[in-house]
Amino acid sequence: MNNEMNNKTYLIIGGTGGIGQAMVQQLIQKTTANQTDSQSNQSHRTQVFATYHRNKPNIEAENLHWLPMNVSDEDSIKKAADTIKQTVGHVDWVINCVGLLHTGTAQPEKALRQMETEFFCKICKSMR
Repeated sequence: MNNEMNNKTYLIIGGTGGIGQAMVQQLIQKTTANQTDSQSNQSHRTQVFATYHRNKPNIEAENLHWLPMNVSDEDSIKKAADTIKQTVGHVDWVINCVGLLHTGTAQPEKALRQMETEFFCKICKSMR
């Protein structure tokens, strides 16, 4: 692992999805292995914060912190941000793995011609 990854604070938004969970696992695996080899102070270790919407995953690590968050609820986002601020003070990397694949009326696009601007505008407005 290179030194750029050492002693950083990561926030994985959507840590329970396929991509988000893979990123969480890779980060804790690489940072745990590296930090076990070094005699670094806990406060200077790499920290990984990851969000979940409904169910907290069973993935655990000394440097992993799970936060409940609903990305469409501003108060929920503020609570998660406040927790991070109180715990470490800042975040070096934010990785957003949250997305909307389908709704009751819209299904995943299979081609560019299927994308509808109006649908994406509705999503953006609902997330404000």
